[in-house]
Amino acid sequence: MYGLTTQNASCYEVCSNEATTKQRKQVIDGYTIIVYQPVTTVTEENKSALQFLDLMSVLDKYVELSGTALTSKLKKYIDSVGLNYELVKKYLPLYPDRVYRNLYEGGLMRELV
Repeated sequence: MYGLTTQNASCYEVCSNEATTKQRKQVIDGYTIIVYQPVTTVTEENKSALQFLDLMSVLDKYVELSGTALTSKLKKYIDSVGLNYELVKKYLPLYPDRVYRNLYEGGLMRELV
């Protein structure tokens, strides 16, 4: 979706306010679907920030790009959805420390400000 990897997903993850359990796996037509609860209620206002922070939490695991190529793609996403530091900062404590580290080490903090 972001152009950060050439891998094909082995399963699809869906985050939903309507999820009744923390995480549930289902196989539908041979595809594994994982439905999980968000860290906080997803709204129209915060959906881009939460999606971005979710991405930052798995960045080390899936991304094949590095350096300026990665930073450039992430900056493009930040600009396209209009993210800012105040919105991201509000939800950052709900995520693991590696998310903050990925933001800081990737040089993205100044992009959000």
